[in-house]
Parts: sequence; structure tokens; C-alpha cells
Amino acid sequence: GDRIHRELFNDVQELWAVRMPHNGAYRLRQALSKSDSGRAGTETGGIRKGPMRQNWADFILKQRKEQGIFNVVSETLGAHSLLLLAHEVSPADLPEEMQNLIAAFQGSFTRYTLVLNYHNYSYKEVLSRLLPSTITVPSGYEIVGHIAHFNLLDQHWPHRFLIGEVCLDKCPCIKTVVAKLGAVSNKFRTFDMEVIAGQPLTQVTLKEHGLQLQFDFQKVYWNSRMSAERGRVAAKCGPGEVVLDLCCGVGAFALLCARKGCLVIANDLNPDAVLFAQRNAELNKLNVTTLCMNARDLLHCAFHGELDMLDSLGLLLCDTSKSSKSSRSSKPSKIHVVF
Repeated sequence: GDRIHRELFNDVQELWAVRMPHNGAYRLRQALSKSDSGRAGTETGGIRKGPMRQNWADFILKQRKEQGIFNVVSETLGAHSLLLLAHEVSPADLPEEMQNLIAAFQGSFTRYTLVLNYHNYSYKEVLSRLLPSTITVPSGYEIVGHIAHFNLLDQHWPHRFLIGEVCLDKCPCIKTVVAKLGAVSNKFRTFDMEVIAGQPLTQVTLKEHGLQLQFDFQKVYWNSRMSAERGRVAAKCGPGEVVLDLCCGVGAFALLCARKGCLVIANDLNPDAVLFAQRNAELNKLNVTTLCMNARDLLHCAFHGELDMLDSLGLLLCDTSKSSKSSRSSKPSKIHVVF
């Protein structure tokens, strides 16, 4: 199968640089970034080769801190600093105004050798070079704690181990990379997965909206992209109100509401999800009542007063009789039913 030939990314680039006393290169870069008049066009810019550059910053090497590429470096124990010019840019290519500013900062030009290797390239750059030219780089994946979860296309599948290894290399927080096998089809909304890189550990710990959550990603339904929606809906719930979460999963939404002072009933058909919801409530020192029922059956019982637990809390969703049990003054002012 595919493997990463990291040596293919070894490269040496000879660049021009502006050499300045002490930290002058930092101050020059700041002056260039703040300048509104530093423009280079086809008529006034004096560009003799390379792509058209419109701003002074375009003549400077692009800084990419995550890949360990910096456009200002120190030399001789800080006695001098260098501002690196972009690849294939020479001093003669710089606009006259820019050269005058460099002179005002007591700068001079020198050569600099930039040494690059595999670690200086991003996930997308590495895969663009390693995958066949007809294969697109998979751009989207979900991060769940220490896990990166890919939903790969058919064209990516033969290269899944390569994709996983590069993802592992380029994302320090990732320890496990998994790929979905097939679609979500069972009643618990879980799916089969294959570990394509890293450790075969699917028990995760993560934080969402200040809550700490723990669960086994392989045993429950989880969608990180719903985080904002969970926060938005929880914001509509207030202290003393009742929340009936019919498909609570590991309890992320239910616990948000409990933290606001709501009376929360968290239900899920998946017994593993209910177990993790209970544990997460304990972990965050919050109170929720958990159930493991079919959501349709739970709604029927709640609307017809057939659950002793709901009735004892005054949580009947529908007043179906004139009995004292269904007309208590302690009933909450608002009940939220969440699917």
C-alpha cells in the first residue's frame, strides 16, 4: 500500500533577505504591513519576473507558523535580523518606495538558505503531492476528542492508510484516525468504522460549552457539528422549566439545560448512550433523570400520564382529566420536548 516518502519533501531554497541591526527586521515588517501606500502595479512596481504583486507584503516570504516557516529570523546571537523576501524575488524587483523604506531602516541585502522538509508542509500540500493527480484531497473530517473521523469517497478508499498517516502527522492533537464503513443504518444511529492510523482507542474525552463529556465513539451517535445548534436551543430554556430530550445521546444537550436549572429527562433507545449520559451528569455534578425507551412510546406515556416518574414531578404534557393529579399547582410553566 501507500506509504509516506518524507524524503521527497526535502528542499533547499536560496532567497534574498533584508539584513538589519538587532530587531530591525521585525520593525520593518510591521511598517510594511501598516503602510497604505505600498502598491506595486505593472507600470510603477518595477517587477521584472514572477507573478504580479499588488502589496508590499506580497514581496515578503509568506509566514506559516504552524509549518515552522517564519519570514523574520535572527542571526549572530541577535545582533542582526533578517526579513526574508519571497521566492524568486530579488532586490531589483522591489518598488522604489519599498527600497527607500529599507534604506531608512539601515537595511542591506544578503542571501539566505531556507531548508525545508516534510514537517514544513501542510496536510493538504503533502497529500496533493502523494496522491495520484486524479484523486482530490479529502478536505473535511470531524474531530471528536483525540479522534479524526473521515467519511471517505470511493476514490479515497485505496489510499485510506496514507490519508490517515498524514492526518496523524499534521494534527498533533489527533491520536486515532477512523474511516466510516457504510452508512448509518441501525436503530442506534451508530456505524461501523475502521482505524486507518494511530491507536485503536475510541473512548474519548472532550469539552463542549464548558461541559466535560466522555463516551465511546464506536458505541454511540455523536455529531460535533451540532454543537452550535445545541447551544442555540438550550438558550431558549430557563430555570424551573422542563426539558424532555427524546434522543439524548451522551447527554450534551440535556446537561446544558440542567446547568441552567431546568428539570431534565434524558431518554435514548441506545442503552450505551444512556449509560454515558448518566456518567456525564455525575462527571459535571448535574442532575438529570435518564430513561431508555422508544421515543414514540415515551411521548405517548408522557401525553397520557402513564409514567409515574413524570407524574410525580408534575410533568404531564397534556391535561387529559380533571383529577387532582393532573391539576397540580406545582406544574412547570413551560415544557420543552426536543427530538
